[in-house]
Amino acid sequence: MVAKRLIILAAGVVVCVGILLLAGTLISALRSEVPGFNTADLKAPVVTYAAEIVPDPHTMVGYGPGFAPELNWTLSPIYVGYGGAVQLNITNVGGTYAYIYGYGLAWVGGDEYWRNCSAYLPAGSSASLGLLFFGAPATTGTHIYTILLKVQTEAVVGAWKDIGTMRTNAKDADVLADNGDIAYSYTHNIRTYYNKVNNLVSYAQAAEVVNAAQVSAPGMYSLEQVLDAYDWIATHISYVGDPSDVWQTPQTTLSLRGGDCEDHAILLASTIGGLGGNARINLIEGHAFATVFVGPASGMASITKSVRAHYGTEVSVLFLSDPTGLWMVVDTVGMPYGGGLPALTAPVSDWSSGEWGPTRGNFLYSLDATGRPVGWLSI
Repeated sequence: MVAKRLIILAAGVVVCVGILLLAGTLISALRSEVPGFNTADLKAPVVTYAAEIVPDPHTMVGYGPGFAPELNWTLSPIYVGYGGAVQLNITNVGGTYAYIYGYGLAWVGGDEYWRNCSAYLPAGSSASLGLLFFGAPATTGTHIYTILLKVQTEAVVGAWKDIGTMRTNAKDADVLADNGDIAYSYTHNIRTYYNKVNNLVSYAQAAEVVNAAQVSAPGMYSLEQVLDAYDWIATHISYVGDPSDVWQTPQTTLSLRGGDCEDHAILLASTIGGLGGNARINLIEGHAFATVFVGPASGMASITKSVRAHYGTEVSVLFLSDPTGLWMVVDTVGMPYGGGLPALTAPVSDWSSGEWGPTRGNFLYSLDATGRPVGWLSI
């Protein structure tokens, strides 16, 4: 009897060890890296440059009406050594016809930052004056700024008075510290996350956004199409927090016209795939964002120039890089332009290095958005 019990016990130990080894193998498989895009399949967008905004020349006179604007704007987070962005909308609440040929932001006692505009405003009308990227003061804390306008009003038909620079009432803004010296691990195509993402990525389901980008920027796959797709999603898809963290298909996000960061990233990555390009979805603690393949590191200057031309302002453009080349950040819930700083990240102390990273956690998982889950663990 003792011998029989020992045999049964030994068999049980073998089964338990086998289960543990199987569990270990399963965990290892779930954490393993899987193939995604083939390097030969990576396609960089054609780089084009939007026309520079140049104010229209007008016949000027020394008399004319004043201008009564109503302004509203949104500020991005602002970082020491890096800066921030403002998006400005204006309504002409007076009875005159006005022309806005520039707007800016000035730190009280500090620098001014400007961009060109070319916006005609009949009485009662409204317009967006676009994005302005600006530098930040050298110290953290609350700083005072004003919004500036360069305005002309119509005196008589075909003749304008230059009002010059109008300055709004002073407002305050918080200037944040940089992220110090960031250190985080980078992992590519972890099986579990790769499959979770690619069970949802669908190029076909993003057809509405693909078509909109191709209408606004006809022709072959281009960086202008990527930026137009980014702008479309940022404008048409609201950010909606999801405490249950259910990740949506592109079709669901488009139907609801809303979603959280993962849903925005999946929709944008699917759109880039539908346009003919390659995108990744990147996970950091508490956030997901997309990146788009834009070619070798030697093209960084031309990509940056193209993005700046698209937005009409001197934005800072961010990338992730690996041996395949550059992957430009396109986070529709981060800094409000394609190429901007993702949410829940910050620049390092020496921003001249162009480095940045997550403000929470110490990892970044980068996942090729192929739309093709891998193998028997595609769950």
